[in-house]
Amino acid sequence: MITIGIVDNDRFALPMLDMPLTDIPGPEICRRVRAASADIVVLGITAYSLDHYRQLAIDAGAQGLIAKSVTPKKELAEAMRNVLVRPFPGFPTTEQAHGSIVSASARRSRTLSKREREVLGLYADNYSTAEIAERLGIADSTVSVVVRHAKVKLDVATRSKAVRVFRALY
Repeated sequence: MITIGIVDNDRFALPMLDMPLTDIPGPEICRRVRAASADIVVLGITAYSLDHYRQLAIDAGAQGLIAKSVTPKKELAEAMRNVLVRPFPGFPTTEQAHGSIVSASARRSRTLSKREREVLGLYADNYSTAEIAERLGIADSTVSVVVRHAKVKLDVATRSKAVRVFRALY
């Protein structure tokens, strides 16, 4: 987490989250903040392609995403001021994101089995199908069946979308 932000009444009113953190990725931190509060505006920041992290940031409840290359202080300050007034185009408001994360989490936490959460979590940690099968002591085909069931429950068409939704919710 980048500890730059606008402080309001001794709390961060605008935390800026680095998307590709290794221990806890920015989208996961954002999802946790958003699940807990509809009051905090979250701005994602990345050195990588904005296209790569845009949907992850939206799904996690961020109000905007900027490139680290926006280093001139004037441009960064302008982006921070703008996101406090309204979300970037295509991003949800804090209230919309909070409601979406809370209701989706409640629905999905009841529907995904422990095994489905395990498998998607391992895919989210970049394990291959063979590595997941070996780690869990199951066949590769069983991993595929578990993913297929999770995709149906999450109402998504691809494994990568299932992992993205899983990351946003857990």
